[in-house]
Amino acid sequence: MIVTTSYMKKQAAMTAAWATQVSWDPPYVAVAMYHEGYTLKMVRKSREFAIHLVSEDLSEVAVKVFGSLSSKDVDKFERAKVTVVSSKEVKAPIIKEASTVYECKVVRISKVGDHYLIIGEPLVAYSLNGKKPVLWCKGIHKIGDLIE
Repeated sequence: MIVTTSYMKKQAAMTAAWATQVSWDPPYVAVAMYHEGYTLKMVRKSREFAIHLVSEDLSEVAVKVFGSLSSKDVDKFERAKVTVVSSKEVKAPIIKEASTVYECKVVRISKVGDHYLIIGEPLVAYSLNGKKPVLWCKGIHKIGDLIE
């Protein structure tokens, strides 16, 4: 999945390997971010972010651009040639090609080893295009695929 945020007209994004739901009531999600990451610094300032579930057509740029380059040094959205649209509840940029988006406000940030766990409350969640999200486990798999 790709996490996006913005602060003071600057945008940042990263591919997140570790994200999960952490509470039913209230509904909270969590994303782990490396302690030196630029996107983490931006989330800490903005106190909001968007989680994008990656569709198959985004999987390559999720790894090669959003997962490998720093938003501090390059405009990942331009490099990935994705379409950025306005968000509904937060100021984070939304990637139109993503299958599903969760727009979140930060509830808590906790240091866990060499990462920070960002706990967020989804304010709105929606599908952008009806495409199915994919998972990364020994390669790319569509939801419902048997992973051996």
